Formats: sequence, structure tokens, C-alpha cells
Amino acid sequence: GPETVVELKFKEDPGRFATDKFVPITGELRLNRNGQGLFFTIVNAQIEG
Repeated sequence: GPETVVELKFKEDPGRFATDKFVPITGELRLNRNGQGLFFTIVNAQIEG
């Protein structure tokens, strides 16, 4: 369902990702309380590794 999807807002443009590739991400998890958009957003996201 929609609760399994997260929106990512990166600090810097990460470029493109390959479909179905697993990428470790760190950042600050925010819960959407206003009903607009997805349930979860990770802000200041960065690729780790």
C-alpha cells in the first residue's frame, strides 16, 4: 500500500538511479500530518557508502 513508499528530498542532486537497485540512504524521517503527499518523507537525504 501507500505506507510502503517514502518521498526523498536530497541535500544535493544524486543523479539517476537504476530501477530496482538498493541504495542505502540516511536523512531525517518526517511523518506527513496534513494529508497532502506521501505518508513518509526523508529530508536532507544522502546516499551512504
